[in-house]
Amino acid sequence: MVFQTFMTRSSETPQRDKAPNLEQSQQMSGSSSGKIVVLNGFPGTGKLTILKHLQKYLPTETCLLDNHLLIDPVVAVIPDRSDRHHELRRSVRAPIFEELAHRAKQGHTILMTACLAADSPRDETVFREHLDIARKAQVPIYWINVHCHRNVLEQRVSTPERQQGSKTKLTDVDILWGILEKHSLLEPSNDGEGGVSLVFESMDVSGEVETSVICLLNIITSTKAVAEGN
Repeated sequence: MVFQTFMTRSSETPQRDKAPNLEQSQQMSGSSSGKIVVLNGFPGTGKLTILKHLQKYLPTETCLLDNHLLIDPVVAVIPDRSDRHHELRRSVRAPIFEELAHRAKQGHTILMTACLAADSPRDETVFREHLDIARKAQVPIYWINVHCHRNVLEQRVSTPERQQGSKTKLTDVDILWGILEKHSLLEPSNDGEGGVSLVFESMDVSGEVETSVICLLNIITSTKAVAEGN
């Protein structure tokens, strides 16, 4: 089977207040088809929280990988953002992404967080590594860019739980504003994704977590990736 690129672009996926229906829950919990779901967003958007809540609607064969689990060990060894730092991060990712491809090919659902910006060669390379997971496993990848209102973002970055957490998460609001002013999220292009079944959406996650979960669940159950049998 040869997967063809399929993209859907929405400036803001509408939030849905309606809870997932029984058919949707059964579709996900009983599905044996592997898939990759990536939430890409700047710090404080609630990516990990949303995916943790999403898991209750998904099959038991679901793997959740927060990008900080790959970054934090490298920061502990090489704190700066030197070439050695980024090369070590790549070396850490490689075997883990290989295993994720294996699990996805076995029919598992893979949930991932990312913070990849446009106009960054390094981030573009990491994005390609995510696509390679789907390409090797021959499963669809759902790339969802998430964003929220500035006042909500400020509240989330400043929560005591985040401030006191052990992960290397950004907690300085001023630094965050600087990032948002200089960068935008990476968006998949129409070129160069051959051999990958890709669905791309943009989602506002300013509301309640469960509302975002419902919206995300609707995307991955109602938006079908296109595949061409060979």
